[in-house]
Amino acid sequence: MLQKCLYPFHYFCVTFINQNPYPMKKLFLAACIFTLASCNLEKPNAEKAKKAVEECLVAIDKGDVQKVRSEYYTSEFVQAETEEQLKEKFQKLKEVTGNMISFEATQAAVQEETGEEASVLLTYSVKHDRVTTKEEFVVVIEGGKHKIGSHLI
Repeated sequence: MLQKCLYPFHYFCVTFINQNPYPMKKLFLAACIFTLASCNLEKPNAEKAKKAVEECLVAIDKGDVQKVRSEYYTSEFVQAETEEQLKEKFQKLKEVTGNMISFEATQAAVQEETGEEASVLLTYSVKHDRVTTKEEFVVVIEGGKHKIGSHLI
């Protein structure tokens, strides 16, 4: 019974391909181009991601909120808080932790999952006057630059 149901479809496909081989090739080529165009070909680099994070840590310690928002955080991450809210958060953090003394990358991993944007997960141990914090960053490529999409302390 199933063969009788599929026969018209099979007949149509075989006839169409045999009589019109070029439209199928064009359709296949168009599908390949679409697939390649929809993929992000630029993958984040762990060393460039580290550089962006370390420059961001220095800017945070200096209290340069404008630079952090414009140069280091992604546009989506920036939209979560106003500049004033972020400035207050950094000031409270500095009151609790003190000035930054040093930082060290403890972990770096490139994450590439099918259907997801590639990213670099970085973990830092940041030593302050009063305490040492563990900070996690997720770095992605936005506008051709390595930017921080998530920053957890």
